[in-house]
Amino acid sequence: MKNCVLRSNPHRAFSAIMRRAIAFCVLFACLFPLSAFALEIPKFVTRIENGAFMGDKSLKSVVIPAGVTYIGEEAFADCPNLTSIKIMGKNVTFGENALGRLGEDRTVTCYSDTNVYTYVKRYEFTFDPIDKKATTLLAYADTLVGRPYSEMDCVEFVNKCFKDALGMKTGAATTNGVEGWRVGHTNFGELEKYNKNAMKITKITDLQPGDIICWKEDNKDYCTHVGIYVGKGTINGKQYSSGVFIDSSNGAEKVDYRLIPATGTGYYTRNFMFAWRLIDF
Repeated sequence: MKNCVLRSNPHRAFSAIMRRAIAFCVLFACLFPLSAFALEIPKFVTRIENGAFMGDKSLKSVVIPAGVTYIGEEAFADCPNLTSIKIMGKNVTFGENALGRLGEDRTVTCYSDTNVYTYVKRYEFTFDPIDKKATTLLAYADTLVGRPYSEMDCVEFVNKCFKDALGMKTGAATTNGVEGWRVGHTNFGELEKYNKNAMKITKITDLQPGDIICWKEDNKDYCTHVGIYVGKGTINGKQYSSGVFIDSSNGAEKVDYRLIPATGTGYYTRNFMFAWRLIDF
């Protein structure tokens, strides 16, 4: 009991009620352990303090939300049955032996190319990438680079990538139903009507690899073009500090990579409308 402590970030102004709610959740987990206990840390938690769950033999799996930026010293140490740890954050500080002395069968699910991934590989945990669907999708999209626009327009490109790489249907047949362009057809402008799994992303800074981006033209107020967000980093040997997407463009007349900075007044930045997230991370 004395080691089962989960505190909020002391640098954030949590109310007394919120702190008590967290304490109650953890106390409940400690007093009523299940034979195969699965723990999901509340989304408002930002820190897991030292020794929070140390020695808990009933803990089998844990999901740590993206808001957690610190996992304290021996927070999950000596939990022999803890075999599945999912860490949603991309920049997490680990205290000494934060995940120490676990059993041999231990898998950490996290994003690749993050400091969490570095930690996982350093201590030889089995790695299961959260973004494996996005990786598969983008690897397939890369094989289409250079294919002519006459072979597939932007919608056909996006649909082909999701169908051939992931066996998924987007639910859209056109960018929009305006100005006589396939009027009445399912479209990316209103994708939530045709795909119950579609999550709308309204901020360009919130894009994740695999998101379907929707743009408009300067003189339009509806979706006229779509592409797939790739992210930042090295693409085909080139290092990009700004976001990159891949699409089939009429202007370029082929499938290719393009830049979409998170700020600025460039065409793709100022005309960003929203994006759809179909991949379950």
